[in-house]
Amino acid sequence: MTPKQYILLVVLGLLLLALVTTLIQKNRIRIRYSILWVAISLFFLTIPLFLNYYIAIGEFIGIINPISLFFFGATIGLFLLSLQFTLALSVAFNQRKATVQQTALLEERIEKLEKQLANQQQNNN
Repeated sequence: MTPKQYILLVVLGLLLLALVTTLIQKNRIRIRYSILWVAISLFFLTIPLFLNYYIAIGEFIGIINPISLFFFGATIGLFLLSLQFTLALSVAFNQRKATVQQTALLEERIEKLEKQLANQQQNNN
């Protein structure tokens, strides 16, 4: 890798880390969902330091070109992000379903109480 590429990776890692930190501070993103983004930004920062290790890992798993290893890593990262979003959507769906069911039960209870109150008022008159 050229020095420009090293600098670009470090700058991108720092910018991504700063962006995620800012979003956390402004409560625009929950810490729970930012962990993977922090890991990605730290990965960018470690590439210049551990490039030889990444190349060795790539050769160990049969990837000769280091760029292919990073594309493979990016694919795995996107898969993990998709899995994280799927889990979050599933939790939100289940919470929404429970809320709708509770609301329906409360509305039914209110209607029964209103009918009882109306009957009591008619009996008193």
